[in-house]
Amino acid sequence: MTKLKADYLELDSEIDKLIDLLSQIDSLQPRFAKLVAEILLLRLFSSLEEIIVSVAIKIGCGSLYIDGSMPILFVQSKSRQGAIDNMTKYRRKKPRYLRWSPIKEIRKNVEYVIDPDEHFLKELDIYNSFIEEMRWVRNRIAHNNTTARANYRKAILRYYGGYVNSVTPGTLLLSPKQNPVLIEQYLRKSRILVKTLVKG
Repeated sequence: MTKLKADYLELDSEIDKLIDLLSQIDSLQPRFAKLVAEILLLRLFSSLEEIIVSVAIKIGCGSLYIDGSMPILFVQSKSRQGAIDNMTKYRRKKPRYLRWSPIKEIRKNVEYVIDPDEHFLKELDIYNSFIEEMRWVRNRIAHNNTTARANYRKAILRYYGGYVNSVTPGTLLLSPKQNPVLIEQYLRKSRILVKTLVKG
């Protein structure tokens, strides 16, 4: 059985690249720096979501954690597609469309496959508010619809104590009010999250 180390190493490498880009952001004009910060967040969230999906599927196949421990499963799949099929159809009256954010959707995806008290799911619960906040900012950048704007206001309230209309995602991510800046916090905490997730 494969372990989950490859997933951690993949995200670790991606975050190193993004941190390197961030380290060069000071040489840009502020409007360009804010745009780059937004792109970094989009890339980070996409990578994090991909890794969470990969880990969920591998656990569904009985992959070992990095420390060698085995997950507790209700049903074990023999392949990636088998795991997806089990998440989609196993014990369901009608097939489920798999969504991978927010965390409650991940739990629904795997409810008949992975034990609800499994380490993977408990760690996601611990980091739920962190992932949700990143999702709010990410959706404000990517979609900018009514729901995205309403959720983004929650992030602004956390850091400014009130809603400030002029605070764009790029401004929030690079605001010197946070030390280190928020995008760097997101990058570093995402690395810790995945390392913890796979028992690295």
